[in-house]
Amino acid sequence: MTRRWTAWALVAAVALAGSAWGDTGKLLSDAKDKASALARFYCTMQDELGSRIFEGQAVCITTEPAVFLTLSLDGRLPPDSLTGFVLVPAAAPDKQIKAELLGIDPEMNVGFLRAVDPYTWTAVQFAPKANLAVGQEVASVGLMGRETNYQPYVGIGYLSAILHAPGDQGYVTGGRLTGVGSPVFNADGRAIGLVSPQRFLNYQTVLNGRVTGISLGGQDETAFFMPVDEFAHVLLNIPASPAKVRRLPWIGVLSFSGVAKEVADIMKLDSPGVMIEGVIPEGPAAKAGLADRDVILAVNGEKFPPMAMLDMAAAILQRKIFRMSAGAKVTLSVRRGDETKDYEVTLDNLPQLPYEAKRYLSRTLGFLARERIDLDRYADKSAAAGVPGLLVMGTDGPAGSAGLREGDLITSVNQTPVTTVGGLKETVEGAVAKNEAVVLVVRRGDQTQTVTIPPAAQQAPPPRGQ
Repeated sequence: MTRRWTAWALVAAVALAGSAWGDTGKLLSDAKDKASALARFYCTMQDELGSRIFEGQAVCITTEPAVFLTLSLDGRLPPDSLTGFVLVPAAAPDKQIKAELLGIDPEMNVGFLRAVDPYTWTAVQFAPKANLAVGQEVASVGLMGRETNYQPYVGIGYLSAILHAPGDQGYVTGGRLTGVGSPVFNADGRAIGLVSPQRFLNYQTVLNGRVTGISLGGQDETAFFMPVDEFAHVLLNIPASPAKVRRLPWIGVLSFSGVAKEVADIMKLDSPGVMIEGVIPEGPAAKAGLADRDVILAVNGEKFPPMAMLDMAAAILQRKIFRMSAGAKVTLSVRRGDETKDYEVTLDNLPQLPYEAKRYLSRTLGFLARERIDLDRYADKSAAAGVPGLLVMGTDGPAGSAGLREGDLITSVNQTPVTTVGGLKETVEGAVAKNEAVVLVVRRGDQTQTVTIPPAAQQAPPPRGQ
């Protein structure tokens, strides 16, 4: 009787969900009708590794001008490394529409393209809020891969959970959505999100009723989507060009970490806290009076909610700051010792990040180096913090065999001091062209060492079979 009642309740729940959230067939049909707003794009990516073609999926969000949104571009890519953008409409796969990059939002990794050549597009308009509710039916439309000639297709599922990690993500069951970057629609046909990169889920193997300790890392394909609430602010600030992309703000602190329970108990905290380390001298936090090991308890009077993982509070803090702007004032409630006090911090622009620094790759010698940035000097606690030079990011081939290591700081090449990528390239390639040895003086921690890379004629051949 219990099983029969459970089965009946399940059928009733599904029936109620269907009646509440509309007809599935119509939802799929409406989503398929939106396929004309989709396009495949491709461009040429040129960096120190060479030239190659990059492609992805985009969705038109305005028609005058025709602007497209995509999750296929990485915000860490230098804009000038991406050229020759072309849009191929899903509704007219024989056409190629010239396009240009407007920019990639550094917080949400949302990219924007603009069509340059004339073409009649249809647009998907996103609702200002998703208004998610567990049990509602959602559908998405996307493009299949190259092997199917990018055929449009639809997906459908029921929202079974709303995750906070720390931004909201919808998780669907009872079906699957389409590829990353596909627009997601509710039963009313309104766009309420984008299929997002999928989260990895961990599973445990149970044998004879006991957990064996074996865990499998799996990826639940096309089950997650990002509700529009998470990126609506980005849609209101579409950049006019890559040079106009907003610069994220910061408070002038190198690292944030969640406060462990043992420490929270000693400090008698009644809510999650975020400990700060590496307060930058003369930075916003330092000017406001904050110091290393201060614990932030609230932002503008709002405490951090309890989260499953320790560092979620730190992620929430950064997320709140990133959604403000340089020059804005934020009030941080800070615990120092037994005292809790409010500090007003005026946000500043985030300084240059490591991936933005200029880089040089020597294919002949087998090493990659980049220029130092201010953050490197702040983070470096060694005696080499103020030493000028270029940081080695990776080694291989002759340079690796000669003893050059990742993390080394190159200060001179063949007795010529180097502080820029241009200087390093000129000196190294000049020596290689003359078939001369390349003698690098490097700082490794507190020590100065010499690494000599012999000319090509004197280099040992690779082992047989390689």
